[in-house]
Amino acid sequence: MTPKIIAHRGVTRNDQENTLPAFHQAFSEGADGLEIDVRLSKDEKPIIFHDEDTSRLFKKNLEIKNTTFFELEALGNNENRIPLLDEVLDFLPQNKECFVEIKSDANTVPFLDKLRIEKKNITFLSFDKNVVLALKKRFPNKLVFQSFHMLQIERYGIKKILEFYKKGNSDGLSIDIRGLSNKTIDKILEKKIDLIIWTLNSMERLKELSKKNIRAIITDEVKDFADFLKRKT
Repeated sequence: MTPKIIAHRGVTRNDQENTLPAFHQAFSEGADGLEIDVRLSKDEKPIIFHDEDTSRLFKKNLEIKNTTFFELEALGNNENRIPLLDEVLDFLPQNKECFVEIKSDANTVPFLDKLRIEKKNITFLSFDKNVVLALKKRFPNKLVFQSFHMLQIERYGIKKILEFYKKGNSDGLSIDIRGLSNKTIDKILEKKIDLIIWTLNSMERLKELSKKNIRAIITDEVKDFADFLKRKT
C-alpha cells in the first residue's frame, strides 16, 4: 500500500490554515486529501478551525464555542475567512479524501450533515473516545480513527495505547509520529492495525515509512512528498 499524502490543514505556505485557498493549493500541489479540524460554534454550526479560540490567527480573542458563525466569519476576508464544514464538503472533489478531526465534544456529531458526508470520501479522527462512539453510531459506513498525541504516548507507553485502542470502537489509529521509532511503528502494523501518522515533514523519514503498510501520512510538505511518491511508483 502506497500511503496517501494528506495536507495538514491545507498548504499554509502563503495561505492561512484551514481555509479554502489553502485547501485549493493543497490539491494543486498533488495532495490526495485534506486534514481539517471541526469545532461547533455557539449557534451550532460545524466550522473549520483548530484552536479553542481565535487569538493565534486573528487580532480578536474569541472562544469558538461562545461565538456565532456570523461573528467568526466576519474576522476574515476572502483569503482567510473561517469556512463552514458544509462549504469544504461541497468544495471537495469526488476523487479526493478528507480526514475530518472533531476537536469539540460528542455534541458536535448530531450537527454534521449526514447527506453531504455520505456522498464524499470522508474519514473521521478524534482524540475523544466518546466522539469516536458517536461518529460510529451516526456514520456506520465511514471509518473513524482514534488519535493519540506524543504526550499520551510518552505518558502511557505504546503498549498501553494499544490496549486503549483494543477496548475502543475505532477502525484504526491516528498517531503522532514525533518520538516514534520505525520499530514501534512495525509493532503496531504487525497487529494489523490500520494506521495514519501525523505530522511527518522529514523526507528521509518518508523514504523509510513509504515502504510500510500505512494508510495515510499527514504533512505540511505536500508537493515534495507527493512528487517523491509519484516518482517512486
